Amino acid sequence: MLALTVRSVIGTRMVHAMLDSSEESVDFELPAVAAPEQPWRRLPTTALDPRGDVADLAGAHPISDSTCPVGAQSVVLLCADLIGYLSMVC
Repeated sequence: MLALTVRSVIGTRMVHAMLDSSEESVDFELPAVAAPEQPWRRLPTTALDPRGDVADLAGAHPISDSTCPVGAQSVVLLCADLIGYLSMVC
């Protein structure tokens, strides 16, 4: 299991990656977001059906919990804005 968070060079966005190489699903703790109205948004998730595994930021599923489940042998990427706007590119 591995998780890491990076901030964009200009400081407008954070990306959080979670990788689970185990045989079981794992709940990862999420870093705090800048504001509740700017939640983490789920982008690619390899545990989902291919039709629902990737979304652009504007259409990505918001994560309001303090944890995020990651399926066995899966990768999840989350993105959060730091300044209050959404764009189509993360």
